[in-house]
Amino acid sequence: MVKVYSLIIDAPLKSVWAYMEDFSHWGPLVPGYVSHEMINESQSNWIFTTDFGFIKKKLEFEVEILSKHAPKRMTFQVEGKNEGFNGHGSIEMKSLKSNRTFINASLDLQATGTLAKLIKPMLKSNPPKITNELKKEITEKILQYNQ
Repeated sequence: MVKVYSLIIDAPLKSVWAYMEDFSHWGPLVPGYVSHEMINESQSNWIFTTDFGFIKKKLEFEVEILSKHAPKRMTFQVEGKNEGFNGHGSIEMKSLKSNRTFINASLDLQATGTLAKLIKPMLKSNPPKITNELKKEITEKILQYNQ
């Protein structure tokens, strides 16, 4: 299921790219983040927790950056290490007037494995509160990062 998240950040494209190209900067802002470890420049392992009703589950992922086209686009793939997850995504950025940047992030995750029936409904949801909170936090961090 493809999820698309779009936001406008009040910062110039070069500043946004400098911050966003390193997942370590903003990954910890994603709800459920526990930790991550960089394996090399393009590969990393991530741990998130999520609630499935009364079940709290730790999800482990390997993320590999497939391509970077600074300062406009990057693509990546995701593979579940402890559950049946796999997918891919991209982050695209475009400069707007008044030193603002449009970000379009897409993520296509497929759930298989034992928890697929519980996980699939979660993948379909797109809570605006989380998106708005993430936008606010990313904007604040980008402004701090570029001072």
